Amino acid sequence: GLYYFILLSLERLFFGRVLERLPRALAWLYTMLSVIFGWLIFAFDGSRAGLSSTDLFAYVGRMLGGSAVASNDVYDVVRSLPFLLIAIIASTPYPKRIFYRLYKKTPTADILSGVLCVLGFVLCTAYLVSDSYNPFLYFRF
Repeated sequence: GLYYFILLSLERLFFGRVLERLPRALAWLYTMLSVIFGWLIFAFDGSRAGLSSTDLFAYVGRMLGGSAVASNDVYDVVRSLPFLLIAIIASTPYPKRIFYRLYKKTPTADILSGVLCVLGFVLCTAYLVSDSYNPFLYFRF
């Protein structure tokens, strides 16, 4: 949090006008590098003694796809495909249109939507709990 406070304060006080004049691609690059550096600080929680710059550069390289694809990475992608497909479909306007059509026709649609939300929550929670590796950094603290 302190990193982002300092970053936003510097932008507000000194760099804001400069960043507004930058081409959109450079402003995007600045934002992405700032976010990646923030992730870098957050990922290394100090549990390992003697963290070297080599470790930091290797971590950034892995975050940006600079390493070979391991078999467990392919397994994770394939295992996550159903959720990715659901997310892709859910990000379109079609589910909303279908929901409103069904909502107008079915008197119990509000109950069904609540049940589906709870079911989705339970499935996602079970999916996270069943895995030994959790990608969320907050679970490490």
